[in-house]
Amino acid sequence: MQKLTQNKIILDLGKLNAKQSGLGEYGLKFGETISNRSKEFNEKFNLKFYFFLPKKESGIFGDNVKYINRKHIFKLFNPMIQKFDIWHSLNQFCKVKPSPFSKNSITTIHDLNFLYMENDEIIKKLILKHTKLLKRTNYHISISEFVKKDIIDNIPYKICLLYTSDAADERSSVDLGVRRIIKKKKKSKNTKEKI
Repeated sequence: MQKLTQNKIILDLGKLNAKQSGLGEYGLKFGETISNRSKEFNEKFNLKFYFFLPKKESGIFGDNVKYINRKHIFKLFNPMIQKFDIWHSLNQFCKVKPSPFSKNSITTIHDLNFLYMENDEIIKKLILKHTKLLKRTNYHISISEFVKKDIIDNIPYKICLLYTSDAADERSSVDLGVRRIIKKKKKSKNTKEKI
């Protein structure tokens, strides 16, 4: 039996210290879950995880995952040449664009709460900003039907939506955002082998 090539996944956990918004807490829990289950994911799905974090937070999830230090220059352009199968930004506020060498990129969208403000001018600006953010990744995970509807109704950009429940591993409440992509990749390899 041929061994599958290892799939390298980089996770941009965003601002882990932003607990007041809930996104920091989400990033911490997500990081802990992936770190705790990384050996299982490696054995089962041949996944290797890299966490993209500021240097001061490097190592906070232990030795089961690799770390790549996020620097201020990454906000201007991403000079990273390391190839990843998946680049996953855990929220729509991650400021670093995925590496151009990543095969697939994912953004998890938690909400578009600005749509419910009373200032139309600000709403228009934020719709434009979110449209640009979503254009830089080729898969998007909506955390709920409500958020999915907000995106479809307001963002003028055709997107592919996955739900956290679809993208999650059956035994985990945290979405990986990779199952469909990995399965699709394996399926296309199997099809080629049969031909």
